[in-house]
Amino acid sequence: MNLDGYVRVSRVAGRSGEQFISPTDQRQRIETYAQAQGHKVVMVHEDLDQPGSKLARPGFQAAIERVERGESDGIVVAALDRFARSVIDAATALRRLEDAGGVLISVKDSLDTSTPVGKFARTMMLAIAELELDRVRENWSTAQAHAVARGVHVASRTPTGYQKRDDGRLEPDPLAAPAVAEAFRRRGAGAGWGELAHYMNQAKVVGPYGNANWTASVVTRLVKNPVYLGQARSGDHVNNQAHEPIVARAEWEAAQSVNAITVAPAKKGDGALLAGLIRCTGCRYLMKPDKMKNRDGSPLSLYRCRGSSAAGHCESQATILAHLIDPHVE
Repeated sequence: MNLDGYVRVSRVAGRSGEQFISPTDQRQRIETYAQAQGHKVVMVHEDLDQPGSKLARPGFQAAIERVERGESDGIVVAALDRFARSVIDAATALRRLEDAGGVLISVKDSLDTSTPVGKFARTMMLAIAELELDRVRENWSTAQAHAVARGVHVASRTPTGYQKRDDGRLEPDPLAAPAVAEAFRRRGAGAGWGELAHYMNQAKVVGPYGNANWTASVVTRLVKNPVYLGQARSGDHVNNQAHEPIVARAEWEAAQSVNAITVAPAKKGDGALLAGLIRCTGCRYLMKPDKMKNRDGSPLSLYRCRGSSAAGHCESQATILAHLIDPHVE
């Protein structure tokens, strides 16, 4: 087989001892094994000062991608822990290799997934990884349930109008909470999303991401969030008395009423390849798929910056024709 060798060292400087296998040692073990088995090492990829817990390693990804493109029959490593540190990560990468018809060989562990014994070891590895993943999920779900029961807000950002206490619970922000409550009341009375965005800007309320510029879509998400009723939620776990509410139930329901809220259905991008992916170089926000007419009257697809976002007005709005950028992604 034509194989790609893979060499990884988590930290190069100052390392020694029996447990340390230098890049040179790893290369020698890989090449000696391949020669003894009649294989050919066509390329060796190195990731130096890269931890095994990190899957997005340049050399690692390059090796797998070569197998996926059919340029190599598999990957050979000096030891399995050079390939990945955890069983779950190893299984994830192994699935990619197998989907591409590639093999994994570990010299130290006598693992070769092209042999019957190696296939059995692979099956056991995948089964153990699945069990470990289930255990992690179960532990995480239990931790979420306990946190929500205590009233903890399980999220990376604190909702606008609240501030987080040391115990993880929320309490109303004396400056922003009144403005949020007023936004709910105005929406319940029939105010439009643009009007509410203008109000929040005038009130100088800062959003959870530090943005001081409110848009209609951001206000829409705020009004739909049940956290303002005092609810803490994480997945299927809900605590409706987690913290002090900012709005009363009647006010929240009024803002959600059919007559009050009219949200246009989300557009799919009209077949635009990069819809929801391409971003403006000026403001870094998503660009909007659009259409225009060519000189001969034929339709032209393009992407353009929306101009205004939660970060404010874009001073350098980008525009590009779809037929120029799409082929690069294809």
